[in-house]
Amino acid sequence: MVRHRARTPANLVVIAAITAVSFQVSALADPAASPTESQSPMRVVPIDLNASVAHDTPLPTQPGKPASIGGTEVSFAKGEQFKAGIWDGTRGFVSVNGYPVDEVWHVLKGSITFTNTAGEAQTFKQGETFVVPKGFKGTAEMHEDFRKLFVSYASAE
Repeated sequence: MVRHRARTPANLVVIAAITAVSFQVSALADPAASPTESQSPMRVVPIDLNASVAHDTPLPTQPGKPASIGGTEVSFAKGEQFKAGIWDGTRGFVSVNGYPVDEVWHVLKGSITFTNTAGEAQTFKQGETFVVPKGFKGTAEMHEDFRKLFVSYASAE
């Protein structure tokens, strides 16, 4: 009997994000390299949604606004271009002056409001999934402690 693991929204987010960028990630591999008997076979990398994350990085904020302090647990990385993992942070406000990567977020806990430079606000809460595009400018406010699953891709532009 074959047992299949239940597909939760978080599982599907990772599967979709990895599929969406797999053609870009494959370009990072050395096409001349071929597997040898001494190399281990590739394995699927699990992401622990409940991983312990140290809150050791204060994020940039604006005067008079409380900064969010967070930390990242990267479960998988392909160079500096492709990463997947968990970010966890405290309630607070973040100034975003050009988001550095294209990143898929799945909110595991809390809610967040992004406001772009035109003043348009978008709020996302637990269970919702979205993309923060590279170059986004504005603010992000975490209304309570916040945790996300992320998959990011930094193009080599």
